[in-house]
Amino acid sequence: MLLSAALGKFITAKTAGGRSPRTIEKYQDITTRFIASRGDVELEDVTPEDLEDFLCKIREGHSPDTLLTYYQTLQAFFNWCHRRCGLAASPVDAIDKPRIPKRLPPFLHDDEVRALLLATHRMVNRLKAEAVLRFMLDTGARAGEVVRLTREDIDLQNGTARLLGKDQRERLVHLGQKTIAAIERYWAGRLDDYTCAFHGYEGKMKVAGLRSIIRRAASMAGIKRRCYLHLLRHTFAHNWIVGGGDVESLRRILGHSSLNTTQIYAGIDQEDIHRKHAAIKPADKF
Repeated sequence: MLLSAALGKFITAKTAGGRSPRTIEKYQDITTRFIASRGDVELEDVTPEDLEDFLCKIREGHSPDTLLTYYQTLQAFFNWCHRRCGLAASPVDAIDKPRIPKRLPPFLHDDEVRALLLATHRMVNRLKAEAVLRFMLDTGARAGEVVRLTREDIDLQNGTARLLGKDQRERLVHLGQKTIAAIERYWAGRLDDYTCAFHGYEGKMKVAGLRSIIRRAASMAGIKRRCYLHLLRHTFAHNWIVGGGDVESLRRILGHSSLNTTQIYAGIDQEDIHRKHAAIKPADKF
């Protein structure tokens, strides 16, 4: 079977299996790039060396995280071909997994968060901007999860929200009083009859609209470094751990399927450890 034919079947199977549109797009894009590089050959003709050559090309000009994404996508494709298309063995099994340098995720410091939220008060769409930024900082929700929210998904009386995450996995997150109050003000000021929790120009907000809000707020707040939507998710995780929250609960809140993914936040603040050590002075009493 040709690679292109296998890819078509693979995409159909993953779509039927409930993978998100973004995941399907990633599978399609990366595997198509590999086919364009290697040629539309028979599955059995793909060698480990072909994959290594392709990944070496990708490595130039791309981050280690991107390289890993390419590896994992090709691994998913060829493993599926092994199970479903009669491929004797996946060529990905014979190559090394790209190594990712261990580094702590970036986050916004408290003064930056305060400046960001204060900046929303000067924006044209200030009620929506404050509500959505507080929601993301309070829940660690992904951008795609936020734009899919409906009014029914948010229970302001009980302070909860129902998120639909990757692979259609549903989870419940909790809201603080300031987030609830911000959403109440925003909803009270809305004149539309859209069912979406956060609206855009023509119905529900798009990710591009969210991105525009955080960039504009960051600029007005005078924050010099790049502010992006996932930074709010990292900031939530940082505040959870520093505030004494446990990693397993954080995994559930963030919607990670594996605890290994969440572990990157476990040692997130060495400065906080230093401050606690200085306060406790564990050996100074001897």
